[in-house]
Amino acid sequence: MTKMIAALVGVLALATGARAQYTLEDLCLADCVGTGVNKVCTFKFQIDIFAGETGYFLVEGCEDMGYQPTLGMEANVKYVFDQTNTTNWFHPLGFAYGPDGVYGDNLELEKGVDPPGGTTCNETLSCQYPQYKLNGDILCDEYDELTGLCADEEDFGLDQYEGVWFSGGRDDWIDAGNFTVEVTITDDATKEIFSFCHIHNFMSFRIKILDTDTLAIRAPTDEIPLGYEYDELDEFDLACGTFNVSEYQGHEQCGDHVFHCNGDANTFNECMAAINCKMMTEMRTTGNGDATQEFMYQMIAHHQNAVNMAKILLHFNPGSLKCGTSYDGRRLSELDGPELALAQLAAANGRHLDDSFCNDDNNDGGTPAVTLLWEIINGQNQQITFMRSWLEDNLVPAYDYCASEESNSTLVAVLVGCLAVLIVVPIAGYLVYKYKFRKSAPTSTTAKTTSV
Repeated sequence: MTKMIAALVGVLALATGARAQYTLEDLCLADCVGTGVNKVCTFKFQIDIFAGETGYFLVEGCEDMGYQPTLGMEANVKYVFDQTNTTNWFHPLGFAYGPDGVYGDNLELEKGVDPPGGTTCNETLSCQYPQYKLNGDILCDEYDELTGLCADEEDFGLDQYEGVWFSGGRDDWIDAGNFTVEVTITDDATKEIFSFCHIHNFMSFRIKILDTDTLAIRAPTDEIPLGYEYDELDEFDLACGTFNVSEYQGHEQCGDHVFHCNGDANTFNECMAAINCKMMTEMRTTGNGDATQEFMYQMIAHHQNAVNMAKILLHFNPGSLKCGTSYDGRRLSELDGPELALAQLAAANGRHLDDSFCNDDNNDGGTPAVTLLWEIINGQNQQITFMRSWLEDNLVPAYDYCASEESNSTLVAVLVGCLAVLIVVPIAGYLVYKYKFRKSAPTSTTAKTTSV
């Protein structure tokens, strides 16, 4: 366990990807079966939702490398990125030639997108691309029975893959089955790519491409900067399960405001007081007379409060929540191997482990309270991503927080924000993605098994 924690600290210290020189020992390598053209390698992913603002990826078998490890992919070999673990909900993987893909204005791997500096393949739609699958079936808007491929030659299943993530909520997504993405790097000039979350930005991790058979690293140093640092949590946020709240520990910024009238001094109440003070402080903006801009700024702070509140409850896991901290309804005793190691890594970062069971099941086998918390965290974080993008796209300058006596925050914004907390909005994320980045969603989805 000490090794895991030390490695995690080392990984976060390298947040900008400024490693001097990579060796194979520095890379997370997949489990592989078969040889030659039949070789298939698999990475299995989980999310630690507490690791940063939107959570960070963990890879089974690479626990000692901590969050967001740098992967190694052998060229001309099929790789399966397995997102079946329930913690992956609302974090569909994308693949791009630069960090954050479309969010970072970088090209993504698609059939009709030439690799930078590589082959000209766009005219024949033969460029390297990810194939999205559900339960082993390729996802298409329309499936061609004769070719065994998507009828639209440009279709590789991303819209359909994301559609399942957005529609129906977390319980329906879990019931849908096994979510995987298959990627084969075929371009000789591709040295490194990035995988990222297609819903939340600032979650990219680097993938180094290795020469076929020799496994020589094509780019031993980083050629493309990540552009940001991964979040590092201090003791207060680790104790609370929150993000970026420590500044408000003790809530001096909020003067005589009282957030728990019974006055009990305990960690839970201190965490709640800190996030409430953060929201009250950061919703006070000097404004510029534009109601939409002011709404966006105030709603970001309001949403962050809802996210942190849900994280606190998951983190403290009171008996009334009736759920063990595997977060997926299984007893801890049912975990073994890599999953147990990841659960232990989470425990080292403040998550409580026990043998209790998510026993507030409804008739469909769901866990309503836990599902509610996950939908608040992921859905409202996605809305925060959109609002930040809107402010950036509209060239809105940053607001200063004003003192309470000069506050001009509008009651309307607060009331609308309170209403938003009560509405789970996975559909909004889908619409946002379409609005900013992609074509209109297909009206139907079909899936068909194909040989791998």
